[in-house]
Amino acid sequence: MFAAKLKKALSVLLLAAILFSSFQTAVFAAYENSYKNTGDQAADLVGVAKTQLGYTESKDGSTKYGEALGNATMEWCGAFIVWCADQANISKSVIPQNPSSNGLKDFYESAGLYFLSYGHGGMYTPKTGDIAFISSTNDPNNITHVGIVLSCADNTVTTIEGNYSKRVTQVSYPETTVKIVGFASPAYGSRTGYYKLNETMRLRKKATTDSDILTLIPAGTVVIVTKIKNNNWGRVTYDGKTGWMNLDYSVFLRALDTADGTVINIPENALYLAADISQWNYPDSIDWDKLKSSGVEAVILRIGGRGYGYTKELYNDTAFVQNYQNAVKAGMHIGVYFFSYALTTSQAKEEAKRTISILKKNDCVLDMPVFIDIEDHAPQDYSHEEAGKTVCTKVVNAFCNTIEEAGFYPGVYCNKYFAENLLNPSAFENRAVWIAQYGVANCGYEGRYDIWQYTSTGNVSGYNGYIDLNYVYTDFPTLIANAGITGNFGKHVPGAWEITAEPTCSKEGKRVVKCTDCGKVLITESIQKIHTESKKYILLNDTSVQVGKKITEAQTAQLHGEDERTYKKTYLPLYNKNGGTILTYCTVCSKVLSTEYSFPGETHEKTETRTTASTCKTEGLSTTVCTDCDKILAQSLLPLAEHTKGNTVLNQATCTKSGKQNTLCATCDKTIRTEYAAASEHQFGKGVKTSDLTLKTPKIVTYTCTVCGFVKTEETPAPVYGDTDANGQVTTEDARQTLRCALGLTSFKALQKVAGDIDNSGGINMEDARFILRLALELDTPEELMAKYYKD
Repeated sequence: MFAAKLKKALSVLLLAAILFSSFQTAVFAAYENSYKNTGDQAADLVGVAKTQLGYTESKDGSTKYGEALGNATMEWCGAFIVWCADQANISKSVIPQNPSSNGLKDFYESAGLYFLSYGHGGMYTPKTGDIAFISSTNDPNNITHVGIVLSCADNTVTTIEGNYSKRVTQVSYPETTVKIVGFASPAYGSRTGYYKLNETMRLRKKATTDSDILTLIPAGTVVIVTKIKNNNWGRVTYDGKTGWMNLDYSVFLRALDTADGTVINIPENALYLAADISQWNYPDSIDWDKLKSSGVEAVILRIGGRGYGYTKELYNDTAFVQNYQNAVKAGMHIGVYFFSYALTTSQAKEEAKRTISILKKNDCVLDMPVFIDIEDHAPQDYSHEEAGKTVCTKVVNAFCNTIEEAGFYPGVYCNKYFAENLLNPSAFENRAVWIAQYGVANCGYEGRYDIWQYTSTGNVSGYNGYIDLNYVYTDFPTLIANAGITGNFGKHVPGAWEITAEPTCSKEGKRVVKCTDCGKVLITESIQKIHTESKKYILLNDTSVQVGKKITEAQTAQLHGEDERTYKKTYLPLYNKNGGTILTYCTVCSKVLSTEYSFPGETHEKTETRTTASTCKTEGLSTTVCTDCDKILAQSLLPLAEHTKGNTVLNQATCTKSGKQNTLCATCDKTIRTEYAAASEHQFGKGVKTSDLTLKTPKIVTYTCTVCGFVKTEETPAPVYGDTDANGQVTTEDARQTLRCALGLTSFKALQKVAGDIDNSGGINMEDARFILRLALELDTPEELMAKYYKD
């Protein structure tokens, strides 16, 4: 008997195990990846994700996506994306194996591939395969969830999200939602450019291993891949034949397609190349997209400088704004430099403040440092070398400290000699270091440096002429973002939508997005009109009320239901027995919004609802009717539809006036969004001299803005008579300098010549030296000599 019971128990257990095993197989088999990859990585990511729709985490919170990353019970929205990317054969350099939502954002933001959503002031339209970053608090700085963009159409963003209510779910959002705060656009596909073959490779007619062989390409050959197909096939031209080559047995060289067709390899320890550019590179002659595709991933733009010589006046780089805008469009990393001729800390601070002012005025966002370019304008001026190490170090520290206090990452640019002889170590501490040294295989500076300017005669596609090129060794975008120094400086930080005017049934409302830092209004939008709905009322024995019509004063007087308890206990039973209307209306305009009719003695068992769709101009109508007798049983107004994005009207910013872009509704042409652009700087042309410098008259140069015609005047004041060293007084030192100049032992600059030409002879001679000495000894007065040699 016991044996029989044991046998029966074992049979039950075995049957349960078989059933459980079958159940488990059925469950997991339903979510195996059945998608066949095509090589279109964005489509493949979405294709894999679709096979997982409906997958639900286990009761203990574990998932196969977390398990694949070593932690089965982790929060798994990011792990889901990583798993799908792995299944789609997408490189870790395109979608990293980082399940952290904020980690993914940092990765794409540092690569320049992260964009704010439409609801947070961005203008980026997401594409299939993008990654959506979602915040439960609608805060762009608090990413709590991620998903894969399936589509963006009809003003709706559709995503596939892991861990949405503990399952893989397809979700739809309005394009203007503030829930989605940004999108990443992964760099799908392999990179075109130069490849070196590790083995002899077959060049085939088509991108497949069973295609005809056109020729063999020897191992060690460098080829140019112009197009990528099926992930690992590159289009190549070799020996006059064009076909497809498998890239699995080659190395991407990170090289440049130069103007003369040669290859420049970037050193293995360098991250990428940067070009430094100023107005003298003539921005209209630069093909920025071609420059970027040639391998120049960053630019350091001159923002301004200080002149050398006597006056040392500040100036702006006239091409900076245009260069900055073009670099942004090309997707480059951007830094700036200021050509300094400061000799005091106050001058250095003045230069730094000017730099900051230009950056703020133009809403500039930098992910590379702000550099002081400290050097001498040799051979015309050696002011820094003459001032010495202590002065130069103080100048650098004053500039960099001011830049850092304003929220930027500071840096120092100089040549190797300057770094070794004219700056103390404190000038380089906690700052970016950019060293210039040409004509050598390796930078010879023995101190720490982040960027090496290795040539001033770079020759790259995208620019017809010589250009400064630099190897960048430090990942500044990530460093700056992680340090929180300049990540959002210069870029307005959008807050949540703020309602400034509530909508009514007769007037649209208004909402705005402001910068959380400075309070500037970034976006202005209208809010659709909306009725203020009353609670339900009963109109006994009266079915004449119509939705959309105003309720009359007489009908208003007969409404019942002011008190909820009386409404339910007294009037509702009468309504059910004798008939009438249950209605709601707008308490502002008295328009009837919904009705339910009762017809005593009649029953309507079969009903259907018919809808007239709303537009942004007219309200829709939902009508419930009896399908037997077609009698209306209930009606309700539908709210106005949202405006849809249509054309944009752009008023460009001018030198003195902010620009404005209005986005119009495609249906009603109403302005639904207004965005602003800061006024640009004046673009001054070449100066025109209107007055020469003499001892009696200042030098006056006028500059005219080529955009708006505004005229500014720069004046060099007349020097003190006889004061050749510009210290404000005439001394024997001035006489000594003038004597040396008269003897040809030294030379005078223009201002010194004017001050030292006492006898108005047009040159410096012994007589001038004698008269200056007499002025210094007060044997003559300036007025006496002026009267003698300068006639009115």
